[in-house]
Amino acid sequence: MVCKWSTIVGVENEDNTLPKNFSIKPYPNPFNSSTTLEINLPVTGLTELSVYNILGQKIATLIDEQKTSGNHNIQFNANYLGSGVYFVLLKQNELVTKEKIILLK
Repeated sequence: MVCKWSTIVGVENEDNTLPKNFSIKPYPNPFNSSTTLEINLPVTGLTELSVYNILGQKIATLIDEQKTSGNHNIQFNANYLGSGVYFVLLKQNELVTKEKIILLK
């Protein structure tokens, strides 16, 4: 299976009550010890939210469960990590997106 990376995948929604985009929005970014990851899910499905280091090694799984459509805020506490660049990967059904986060201590 080949994964194609994109920042935002558009999804049609006529009633405007659900997010139209599949996305991750970290804030603050850069951050010191913890950040909030706002994930926008236009559909319900099996969702995985993971953090990877610059070498591509998975260092944390924040979500690995069925999530309902909508906006969700997830706290990521990185006290145990050193300063550097990390990547947050969000997967749901066949949708995949990633976002770079920077930890400054």
